[in-house]
Amino acid sequence: MEISLGNTTYWITKCDPKMKPVVGQQFKTLEDGIDFYVHYAAVVGFDVWRSGDRKDKVSKVLHKYLVCSREGFKQVTDPEKGETSETLKRRRPSNRVGCSAHFKFNTDGDSGYKVTSFEERHTHCLCEEQLKPFMKVNRKLDMGHKEFIEKCGKTNIGPIKSFNLYGEMVGGFEHVGATSTDFKNHKREILAYMKRRGAQMLVAKCQERKEFWLDYYFEYAVDEQEQLSRIFWADEYGRNKFALFGDAMTFDATYKTNRYSLVFVPFTSMDNHKKSTTFATGLIAKEDVESYS
Repeated sequence: MEISLGNTTYWITKCDPKMKPVVGQQFKTLEDGIDFYVHYAAVVGFDVWRSGDRKDKVSKVLHKYLVCSREGFKQVTDPEKGETSETLKRRRPSNRVGCSAHFKFNTDGDSGYKVTSFEERHTHCLCEEQLKPFMKVNRKLDMGHKEFIEKCGKTNIGPIKSFNLYGEMVGGFEHVGATSTDFKNHKREILAYMKRRGAQMLVAKCQERKEFWLDYYFEYAVDEQEQLSRIFWADEYGRNKFALFGDAMTFDATYKTNRYSLVFVPFTSMDNHKKSTTFATGLIAKEDVESYS
């Protein structure tokens, strides 16, 4: 930390000199320069924003700016222009303090890119060592994380419990490589992908199983808008149970899904141990005689 003549406090980064950028440094590609600065930021303890750039007629980047995530200040509302706090959807706290730390490099002809400006001083304290694993530059969901979240979802384990379980498996949350918010965001992306494909995925899964299991029964119907109106399936296990305990059967239509507005109708009975057993399952859009038939 140092104090300038204007009583401005600056924090200077400390790391291996080979990791620190210098003016005149050469990079073969644009991504090599970006990766170099991002790795430097992850080591010393600050996040990076990709600021503006300048391109030529063929969309080749001529100038590229990378800045500290706390660069600039949050834009405030202007009542004279009709901007009020009511027009904002959400009020978010800002940690931007006008930090001037940046990294700029320009194209150097056919030889790649060259660093033309580098400011390493920050007007804020850098991240502590124990908190560096939670910085954005050090967080990334790889295929292992995503597969774990998806498998937990199949067993009705939510993203928060998935994050806690993953942390126990790797020996601490600092070794996860992501935060609980990253887990929730990926779960949200999965649900957004399935939003308009959920019915088709269910039908395709049932049809696939019907091809391999001869005792698997499955039928469905759509309405005039090509929307799923009813679906019914009974696996081989349920049909065998029906042959043994099908003398009396009940169906309960008190369950209703919130997203698809379909009524869930399980057909159940009791076995010799007085335990409930399910014969078949249905989803219907309308509770009328045709749907139940």
